[in-house]
Amino acid sequence: MDDDAPFGAGRRAAVIVCVRGGFDPAAPPDHNGARAVEWLRERGYETPDSVLVANGPAFGPALDAALEPGGARSTARASASAARGAGLPDPASVPRFVLTLGGTGLNPRDRTPQLTAERLDYEVPGIVHAIWARGLENTATAIMSRGTAGVAGRTFVLNLPSSRGGVKDGLAVLGTVAPLIQAQIEDPA
Repeated sequence: MDDDAPFGAGRRAAVIVCVRGGFDPAAPPDHNGARAVEWLRERGYETPDSVLVANGPAFGPALDAALEPGGARSTARASASAARGAGLPDPASVPRFVLTLGGTGLNPRDRTPQLTAERLDYEVPGIVHAIWARGLENTATAIMSRGTAGVAGRTFVLNLPSSRGGVKDGLAVLGTVAPLIQAQIEDPA
């Protein structure tokens, strides 16, 4: 690969946005999802437009589809758990990053963190703590986000709040460590 290429070149990423209630075609466009997609594209990732899903149980299947296009995720995860890396799908076919926006608050419908945690091989709580710290510089309510971060197979998953400030803070923190996260996830040893 070209040494001057952005670190995401030749890799995939995805963005899922949880929305409250039903879908309204007349609603204004999701600017925060578009911001996250653009952030990933600027780093070279092949990233489709964000996927909108209803907040709550619908998030789980959307995350499964993002983690393993084609539906082999459960088989690959079982193999990975049993043999640490063996049986994982082709690294080029899975996204390196999945960013989710929304569903991280205190409302009973906000199930994004729980549904994400069920799909992770392990959590990386330091990322979330750094996002909280950054958010607290501007708003005391930043600590109310229950987002999680972690690794599922060869994909780093990060839950962000859907607010403009939450997305901005999350991307700023992720930007400082994304190349290292990617390098460690891709390390075959």
